[in-house]
Amino acid sequence: MLRFLKILERLFYKLLDNILVACMSIMFVLLSANILLRFVFNDSIDIAEELPRFLFVWITFIGAIIALKENTHINVNILIVRLSKNGKKLCWFLRQALVFVCGGYILYGTYLQHEILLYNLSPVMMISMVLVYGVSYVSGFMFMLHSLINIIRFCNGKVRNSELEQSMHENLEEDVIKSASRQNQ
Repeated sequence: MLRFLKILERLFYKLLDNILVACMSIMFVLLSANILLRFVFNDSIDIAEELPRFLFVWITFIGAIIALKENTHINVNILIVRLSKNGKKLCWFLRQALVFVCGGYILYGTYLQHEILLYNLSPVMMISMVLVYGVSYVSGFMFMLHSLINIIRFCNGKVRNSELEQSMHENLEEDVIKSASRQNQ
């Protein structure tokens, strides 16, 4: 069962990566075409004004999910490195609890706005704004799920000491080492 969940998790994050690539590619094509049309023909594509903004919202929320999972958000750990082990544990636990609460607020806030967003149409594409901002349902839920898993790991004593003060720079170093060892195999 655990192996199935790991495969499912890997597939989910692969899907998120592919969505990010698709959003960035569409943004690039639309914005490039719009710039070309403006300079050459003094005209523009109406959808190229609105769709990139909507895709940027998706990129932001999906990128936040991936960054949270990979622990690549910017960390300021100048205080954490000076704390005792118990202080580091307390701060790590509080960080996870705050992420859980913030994810809950995002989820609840999107729920409160759902009715308004459902009937509010975008000016050019005439799509429901739920399609634009509905991604915050996914991100809020994933923030809560990820932090809840970390809190459970913490309570079971499964959090490594290196995770307590880990910074983005250390994650990048670990990724380089892992990818180099995979290439050598």
